[in-house]
Amino acid sequence: MKIANINLHSFRIHLQFDTLMKIKISQIFLFFSTLLLLYNSCRGIDLNSENQLHQDNIHISKWYRGASSAMAFMWDDTNANHYTSVGPLFDSFGYHTSFGVITISLNDHINGYKSLVANGHEICSHSVTHTNPSSLTQEQIIRELKDSKESISNSLGVFPTTFIHPFDITNNIYNKFLGDYYLYSRIYNQYQDSTNSVVAMLSSFDYDYFVSTYNLGVKAHNWITYAGHGLDGQGWEAIKSSELNKFLHFLKFNTNTWVDTYSRIAIYNEVRLKVKSVEIGKNFIKVSDAAVNYSRFVPFKISEIPITIEIESNEDLFDISGDNIIEKSYNNKTYFITINLLKGNTFYYTRKII
Repeated sequence: MKIANINLHSFRIHLQFDTLMKIKISQIFLFFSTLLLLYNSCRGIDLNSENQLHQDNIHISKWYRGASSAMAFMWDDTNANHYTSVGPLFDSFGYHTSFGVITISLNDHINGYKSLVANGHEICSHSVTHTNPSSLTQEQIIRELKDSKESISNSLGVFPTTFIHPFDITNNIYNKFLGDYYLYSRIYNQYQDSTNSVVAMLSSFDYDYFVSTYNLGVKAHNWITYAGHGLDGQGWEAIKSSELNKFLHFLKFNTNTWVDTYSRIAIYNEVRLKVKSVEIGKNFIKVSDAAVNYSRFVPFKISEIPITIEIESNEDLFDISGDNIIEKSYNNKTYFITINLLKGNTFYYTRKII
């Protein structure tokens, strides 16, 4: 009996120890689980959420790649200075700019403007003869629009989307027929909102004046268009290349400004105003682009219509994929995903395996 009592007592001690260990293990597991939840909460991860990205954290960027403002430079009149000085200066910064040609004299500069096209710059129409609209009939205005477009297409192999009015003057006839031949105009544009301001570049412009106009625009997240003619005495009110060079250096290395051709900025702005929302699903993100009139762009052989989506996330936790993605990046706790809407309005994401 004593032996039996001792064995029973030992069994009870063993049972109590085993139960105690189970309780301790469960408490330890609960402790570390709580720590993990707190850690992930701090990282912005909801482990109980089926969708790791959330609707409240996603929106359309006002400008390409999340830029704080947009800026276009336009150069009027057919001028050798465009391809000997202006184009190479912008090339040195990796920027593209826009040139408005008067087509009656284009044949004298074909190779020069072809070099600009090859480097990604935009060729706009600045009419055939650069005649003040007030002295033209309706038939003559239509010819200025139509013939200049055809001349650029036939000579340079591009389809100009933008018209620059001679003397920056328009009238009801120009406004009526402009849309039959071009997508945009610098001074009359039904698809452009009040964010765009045009600044005439004059020979008196220096670096400080450029920066002051930039500061006014960037505060309102605006789109600024600088309109000039040439550099260093070549062209009307030509500005100094040294001052422009300093300003472009400032833009490149000290700002988050999108510098590009007039038409690329105008296309982005038009589409952004039409795209009202972004839908997020279990593993996809879809831009609601039903209001975008894609047929407008078909005659101009446009191959890319970009839109940038910003997604807030405390950490870089997702792989983003899609055949329509132009570029993607993650910085300042935000994904910047730029897609080509002509290749589709949907892209995909998956949680990274860490």
